Amino acid sequence: MITRRIGRPAEDAVARRAEIYRQARPLLEEFGYREVTVKQLARACHMSPAALYHWFPTKRDLVLYPLSPPDRNGRCELLRRRLAGETDALRCLRAWIEFVLEEREGVTLALRLAPEAVAAGALSRSGGDIGMSLDEAIAFVVSLVDDIRREQADDLVRELFAVVMAPALTGLPVPRDVAAAHAVRLMRRHLVPQPFSAARFDSAFA
Repeated sequence: MITRRIGRPAEDAVARRAEIYRQARPLLEEFGYREVTVKQLARACHMSPAALYHWFPTKRDLVLYPLSPPDRNGRCELLRRRLAGETDALRCLRAWIEFVLEEREGVTLALRLAPEAVAAGALSRSGGDIGMSLDEAIAFVVSLVDDIRREQADDLVRELFAVVMAPALTGLPVPRDVAAAHAVRLMRRHLVPQPFSAARFDSAFA
């Protein structure tokens, strides 16, 4: 459950928790769950341990943050708000890919540090999920891209999620830049020459 200060907008609380996790993640990657201390994590986030406990009641909550449904849903809503004023579909798709790749990093780390999360069903929600569920992501792509068929968006999203989540599911490391390049190639195969020209697509993802 997301906690927040009285009077603080919900989206601010979501953004604050996301920022705290981003700052703490390098220590989690370096030292792991058992070796890192709350004091070290708080120092990395430029706050006191008490302040860290305000946002994450336990170290386990922080480690499992990427697998928390309320936090995932909140981050998806922040993405939608950021894209609300953007009219270029390819720019929106690029921002979405970057969002999914960032989610991938957190999910992969959380699964490595807390394998019990998988046994608890953290990734078994109907439709599969990383950030948005598959169904939500398909609807998102359909809403962005004029003239794209539902079946085409379905194929694109399912292939993209398979590429992005491969490291978390197989344990094989795939650098983010490699995953990003693969994701862009996959999108290009699905979206060029229709509904986008090669020149327009390549310019957007240059």
